[in-house]
Amino acid sequence: MSTTLQTAGSGQITDFPVWKTILAGEWSRDELEESRFSLSYSLDWSGFSVGMEPVRCFVDAAFRDRILLVPTRIDLYLATVKELTGQEKLPLQEVLNSVRKIGYSLCPPEVGPRLRLELRDQRKMGRIYVAMHPIRNQVFLLAGRVATADRDSLECTSRDQHLSGSDEVVFTKCAYHR
Repeated sequence: MSTTLQTAGSGQITDFPVWKTILAGEWSRDELEESRFSLSYSLDWSGFSVGMEPVRCFVDAAFRDRILLVPTRIDLYLATVKELTGQEKLPLQEVLNSVRKIGYSLCPPEVGPRLRLELRDQRKMGRIYVAMHPIRNQVFLLAGRVATADRDSLECTSRDQHLSGSDEVVFTKCAYHR
């Protein structure tokens, strides 16, 4: 649900309500470096399935270098691809560009695993794509349980992936820097 603020040239500038606020910046770069798989173990012990691509992202320097250094509350916004872009089908990279074009920002990469830990039963929500700077050409995807999986999961998808208008994307309003 969004409120249109004004129409601007090729599209609308919209004001989305805050969907969720999370706390990021509690993992230090040193902790992640010392225990390269601790984040995936933490997710697994919490009852979530973690694919191999997220594990590869967690140990990638691009992920560790973007970890926030101090605890920071981050307001998150949730919208469908159609609400963000007005389109029914679009490559994920174009959706990421649209987030910035309408005045919002991409999430720090730790939002994916943090959000996965907070959303305990995503069954009714389906898939949520995290609008973030790609790591290893991938962005995080939170997937709810389906008939073939017994647990909610954290996965990755290519920024070349095409999303449908009903797919949901989480993003933020401020650029968060270390």
